[in-house]
Amino acid sequence: NWSAMRVIGLTATPFHPELGKHFSSITNVITMDQLVKDKHLVPFRVFAATEINTQGVKVTAGEWQKDELETRGLQIVGDVVADYVRISNQVWGEQRKTICFSSGVAHGQELVNRFASVGLNFVQISYKDDEEYKQEVIKEFAKPDTSIHGLISSDILTRGFDVTDVEHIILARPLRKSFSTHVQMCGRGARTHAGKNFCVIQDNSGNWLRFLDSWDDLYHNGTKWLRSDEDIKQRKEPTKYEKEKAKCPKCGHFWSGSTC
Repeated sequence: NWSAMRVIGLTATPFHPELGKHFSSITNVITMDQLVKDKHLVPFRVFAATEINTQGVKVTAGEWQKDELETRGLQIVGDVVADYVRISNQVWGEQRKTICFSSGVAHGQELVNRFASVGLNFVQISYKDDEEYKQEVIKEFAKPDTSIHGLISSDILTRGFDVTDVEHIILARPLRKSFSTHVQMCGRGARTHAGKNFCVIQDNSGNWLRFLDSWDDLYHNGTKWLRSDEDIKQRKEPTKYEKEKAKCPKCGHFWSGSTC
C-alpha cells in the first residue's frame, strides 16, 4: 500500500526552502554542541575584525544590494589581509589552510592581489570559471602540501564542499537575513582532521553578532521546525557599544564566558 509509505530523509541543511515541499516534519537527533563534545566536529574560536560598513546600503529581496556591498568590501581589503596575518600569527605563529567568503568577484580578485602582496597564494573561484578549472583548483587545495594558502569565493564553497584540514574561515560577505548561509560558511571549517583542535572564524562581516541568538539556539538545541523563519526574520543590528562589549579589547576574540 503505497499510500501508507513513510519517506525518511537525512540532511545537514535543515533550512533549505525545498525541504518543505517533500517532508512534513523534522527530527533533530543530535546537536552541534554534542557533536563537538563527542569530537565529531571541532569548536570555533571567533575573532571580530575590521568590519565592512553596511550602513545605508540598499536592500534587495531581503539582502544588501550586491554591487553596493561589494564596493564597501573593496574599501577594507587591506584591513582583511592585515587582520588575517595578525590573527593567524597570534593563534598559531603561521598561516593555516583558509577559506575566504567575499562580497563578489571584483572584491575577491582584489583580495587575491592583496594577499599576494604579502607573499600569500590565495586563489579565487567563481561562477565565471568553467567547471574543469574549479575542480583543478579544489583538487590542488585539498592536498596536504598544497601550494594554495587559501580559496576565495562569494558563494560556491558554501555547500557540498568538504576539505577537512581547513582551519581558518574569513567572513568578508555581510549577510542581512540569511542565517542558513552563515551556518554553511562557518561549517566549512567544522570538520575534524588529525592535529586540528579548533577552527578560527575571522569576522570581517559583522555576521557573528548579527546571528548570535539564532546560532546559540541552533548550536545547543538543534532544529525544531522544518519551515524555519530564521532566514526571513527581522534582526536588530548590534550597536557600536554592543560590538565593543562583546569582544576582548586586546585581541578581538569574542568573549566565551568571562575569559578571552
